[in-house]
Amino acid sequence: MYQKELEFEKSIPSWKIGLGELSGELTYITPDCMEHQEKLPDGARWRGHIECGKDFQVEVHITHLDQGLFSGKLSYTGYTGKRFVEEIHFPVVKRKCNKETKILYAGYDLGRVIQNEFWKEKRFPCHATSLFALLYPNQYGFYLDARCSDFSPKYILFQSEKDHAVLGMVHVQSSGKTPDSSWSLSGECVFGCFHGAWYEAARIYRKWAITQTYFTRRTKENPLRKLGLWIWNRGNVDDVIPPVLELHKELPDIPIALDWYWWHHNPYDTDYPDYWPPRDGEQKFHDAVNLLKNNHIFTQVYMNGVCWDMNHSSWTEGGSEEFVAMRNGTPRSEIFNRYTGHRLAWMCGEAPCFHKRISEQTRRLRNCGLSGQYLDMISCASNYPCYNRSHHHNLGGGSFMTNGYRRLLTQLKEENPDFPLTSEGCGESYMDLLDGVIICSSVSLERMGGTDREFTVPVFPAIYHGRKIGRASCR
Repeated sequence: MYQKELEFEKSIPSWKIGLGELSGELTYITPDCMEHQEKLPDGARWRGHIECGKDFQVEVHITHLDQGLFSGKLSYTGYTGKRFVEEIHFPVVKRKCNKETKILYAGYDLGRVIQNEFWKEKRFPCHATSLFALLYPNQYGFYLDARCSDFSPKYILFQSEKDHAVLGMVHVQSSGKTPDSSWSLSGECVFGCFHGAWYEAARIYRKWAITQTYFTRRTKENPLRKLGLWIWNRGNVDDVIPPVLELHKELPDIPIALDWYWWHHNPYDTDYPDYWPPRDGEQKFHDAVNLLKNNHIFTQVYMNGVCWDMNHSSWTEGGSEEFVAMRNGTPRSEIFNRYTGHRLAWMCGEAPCFHKRISEQTRRLRNCGLSGQYLDMISCASNYPCYNRSHHHNLGGGSFMTNGYRRLLTQLKEENPDFPLTSEGCGESYMDLLDGVIICSSVSLERMGGTDREFTVPVFPAIYHGRKIGRASCR
């Protein structure tokens, strides 16, 4: 039924370029806005634009890969406009999409299959991978990904109507003091039709993914691989430790690990990045950790690796300068604890004061005898654009966010050898530096922004099986 509709000839996908002043609304130009168009043997070239300049030129080159899949590259030259090129949407394709169509979103955690909800416009951040697909009945689909050599932020822009959808890969641009006269995609985007569903889409992505350095660098066996059961517990020593020891007594042959939340004196999601002293006092905390260690129980405690409390007295000691700024200049922030009402702000990859605090806390906790350290949010939420004009990096996109957190993790590894580091949510950017992640979407999808029109599928393990340890509850 869908075979004919899914045929995807070697056509030239469209594109959009977003122009702005690093604040306010963007204006978009498309191929129809250009003065001239020229067909090329493997693509097309557009020249001349009233604002971008008479010599402004956009080129798209397409290569056939395998069966119904193609790769595409976009570049521009000769830009003389006064505004910044802030976004490039490529490829932009229009495809059949109705109430029977499902959406594969593999940009967050394990991955999700979502029933089409006819969004006027929705952006899907690419935190875990850049894989996205439309899934049709009878085992057919339309595939899209971005295979770039940098870690610049990307989104999938999805717009759907009654019988079709427009989807595009959004590349957030890095803007210096003056607009760039030229730019080219640091890789390629792959798109086209395929047979199968979410698993087959994951296998397409896997062929490229397992050749990347963040995958190939990891040659040693994962130190968490032999742990058989994780306990996710929180609170005082007297509430947390006894059930763990009792379980260990009942299951002596199963290696057990404890992920201990709210061990610190301050409330949840409040006063970060300060945690010391422990809520039961230093001595009782030390004794509890030693007791777990003597019973061969792997133990790590919670620490947020990304956020600083804007309402805490320490905010002026670095947080007020190092926050991730949105396009309007305000901090990217969220109130996670509705009871305290404290607002936590994201820290930029360029955040020496924040990273110093994380380093000091990690070293102190390791000296207490812990087996490893959990760093919340790094894997799933540390790659947003930053428009903080007091920072040294270019504004907007770029690799500075991920590279900054990679430097932090590398530093922690060097300072704390043989000390596993874990974080929240699947993410390929830190695969060689993080040993494991907690997976919240397996049974708590509704708490992670999910709805009853979607369900979790293990896309990430289908791509990267065996390199990073994921732990989650079972229904």
